[in-house]
Amino acid sequence: MLLAFAGVLAVAGVIAALVAQAQQRQLEQRFAQDSQHLVSQMEGRLQSHFEALRAVVGLFAVQPELNRLQFQRFLTELQLQQHHSGFQAVQFVRAVNAGQRQAFVARVRADRSVSSDGFPSFAIHPEQAHELHYVIEYTEPMQGNQRAFGLDLASLPAHLRALELGRDSGLPVATEPIKLVQDPSGSAGFVVRQPIYHAGARLDTLAERRAALLGFAALVYRVDDLVREAIDAQLLPAMRVRIHDSGYASEARGTAPAKLLFDSAPAAIARTGLSATASLSVGERRWDFQFEALPGPRYQSDAARPLIILGAGLLTALLAAALVSGWASRRALAAQLAQTLADLSAIFNSAAVGIEFVKDRRILACNVGLAEMLGHHPEELVGASTRVLYENDQIFENAGRIAYAAIAEHQRWIGEVEWVHKDGHKIPCRLHGSLLVPGQPELGSIWVSYDITAQKQADAALQTSLHQAEQALQELKTAQAQLIQHEKLASLGQLVANVAHEINTPIGAIRSSSSNLTEALAHCLAGLPPLLQQLEPEMQQLFIALTQQAPQAQAPLSTREERARVRELGDALSEAGVAAPRQSAAVLVQLGLQRLRPELLPLLRHPLREQLLSQAEAVATLTRSASNIGMAVDRVSKIVFALKRFSRAEVSGQLQPTDLRESLETVLTLYQNQLRQAVELVRDYEDGLPPLPCLPDELHQVWSNLIHNALQAMEHRGRLGVRLRRQDGFAVVSISDSGCGIAPELRARIFEPFFTTKAAGEGSGLGLDIVKRIVDKHGGHIELDSAPGQGSCFSVWLPYPAAAAIVSASAGAAPG
Repeated sequence: MLLAFAGVLAVAGVIAALVAQAQQRQLEQRFAQDSQHLVSQMEGRLQSHFEALRAVVGLFAVQPELNRLQFQRFLTELQLQQHHSGFQAVQFVRAVNAGQRQAFVARVRADRSVSSDGFPSFAIHPEQAHELHYVIEYTEPMQGNQRAFGLDLASLPAHLRALELGRDSGLPVATEPIKLVQDPSGSAGFVVRQPIYHAGARLDTLAERRAALLGFAALVYRVDDLVREAIDAQLLPAMRVRIHDSGYASEARGTAPAKLLFDSAPAAIARTGLSATASLSVGERRWDFQFEALPGPRYQSDAARPLIILGAGLLTALLAAALVSGWASRRALAAQLAQTLADLSAIFNSAAVGIEFVKDRRILACNVGLAEMLGHHPEELVGASTRVLYENDQIFENAGRIAYAAIAEHQRWIGEVEWVHKDGHKIPCRLHGSLLVPGQPELGSIWVSYDITAQKQADAALQTSLHQAEQALQELKTAQAQLIQHEKLASLGQLVANVAHEINTPIGAIRSSSSNLTEALAHCLAGLPPLLQQLEPEMQQLFIALTQQAPQAQAPLSTREERARVRELGDALSEAGVAAPRQSAAVLVQLGLQRLRPELLPLLRHPLREQLLSQAEAVATLTRSASNIGMAVDRVSKIVFALKRFSRAEVSGQLQPTDLRESLETVLTLYQNQLRQAVELVRDYEDGLPPLPCLPDELHQVWSNLIHNALQAMEHRGRLGVRLRRQDGFAVVSISDSGCGIAPELRARIFEPFFTTKAAGEGSGLGLDIVKRIVDKHGGHIELDSAPGQGSCFSVWLPYPAAAAIVSASAGAAPG
């Protein structure tokens, strides 16, 4: 009896211990599954965010000059907060070179796409000098994130390091834990940024990726908001979740101390012996998760059950009812098993994705999620061939061949398939498959699927938006090209009056010289032959020598100089005994004689002196008139040549090696009439400058606009400077004036289209806008140095060579 009692009691004790161990294993399995589920939820939420981030990257890649309103509308269409909640803001960070900083600030301030006032107080902060600035240009929503607007991330080491890693790798990169400038609570946050490169740029090498960088699309997170949004709220009260940032995945562990990102219960006392760890890569950074169970019903073992079993065993031993005690134990274990199966079934069927267990391409089990996605009842799918999921046999065979080959080799497969709903419509799905037991495909496989119809629709909407944006961009290019041609024609029209006046002057000289030539020729033909017949050979030689004085004449004399020379020469002739000395002196001065030549005295004393002087004067008139006509024709030819070069349009769009000195002189020739009055023109050309590959007709437009503005600024009287030099690989053309200068508050707007300070009808406001666009198209930039009352100086910097920059600019936008 005692032996039976001891045996029964021992059996009861063993059963109680086994029940306690089974409970503990069940708790550990549940805790491990819950921990992994939380990590999966976090990973899934972040992946959906990164998909949305890539959509923003794609938009900027095809439309780099996206304005604020277009950016805002695009995010509204994506409905990110409805479909991808958990982040605080979406941003666009633009890469701005130091030389482009002022122009960038001016452009942002002038952006009126959202607000009619623009952003006049916009500034890059903190104010620090960098070769390359990373400025937050767009942030949505703006409400609550104003402090981030204009923030220069190049001044923040944590941000700068993440930006440079993303720029060099092309991958989305997260920052280390930071304090967000827009979050006054001081909670931990981080930012994930995806680099955006110029469309069509080569990205094979590090140097190419750095050169092609346009900026970054960014998602801003508060860690607390992200975790509580992504993680199942029912599990957080049952466990303590701690997340540490352990640095970038490329760094060895321990290189930098881990930083605490999140602690769900910082003051809680964890349950001893029930914990788990996991790691997750977030934007190339390593997040370490630590899970510890908290006191509560979910992870608390039923301590009463082993005691009940012991008591039942004792009672059974006392009553000699070992059989009843065993039946009670089996019943308790069966109830526990049933509860466990019920829990697993609830988890299986509550999943938002489709799950199926497949063996020999037949569905052995599936959850409610899969059945609802396909329009079936679970009973209709269990036992059916997976052929029911596909449209036809060929698609079924091809999908099976690819997927099963992959899981046989790599233990898992991820891809997209197109399944068929019960009503016949097609459902695009993302499918994840893996073997039930690695290395044993005969045991079956597990497949997880989810509907990506909404993602496909978003992609299609994005493609439609991109196509519409490309059409709008092409229309804008056409309009811009027409504007620059109209402005060039307007500039040419401004020159017409000057050119007409410039040509009238030599034409008048030709007309006057032609009349003098006719009269002098008639006089010579009538009187010169009989006069020469009356002269001795010696007198003929002296007469010829006298007529040869005219071509040797220097610059014309003023009236005062002519009178003084006639008086001086007349006195000399009087002393030499020449009759009518003043009359003879006047003729000799006209012939270009500066002093009395003794060898001519016999001719001047000849009886036919008056006829000789008259004929000599006529011959001199012939010579001077012919010379004046030649100079006038040369002047007209030069003006016509300059006008032809200025008005020529290069339709091929090919770069031509151009001498910038000749290019400047072409425009200066057309402005010669305005420069010869009260304007002092100062040229300063550096010798030996090589030709610049450029579009010469467009540069003529640049010089014409700048020279015209300079003349107007100083009211066509003052000092006009034109300087050409080479500096730091650039050809630099500087055009300065001594006019009124430009007020500081106007400098940021002078390059805006249609902005002008001139009176109505005197300017379109497009001149300097077209100048800037042409210079940008050539890969250069323009600088302004001006002060009120001290004049202005515009310096155009054009790189050697400019081919790459022009090709890039031509692909992005038309000039003007």
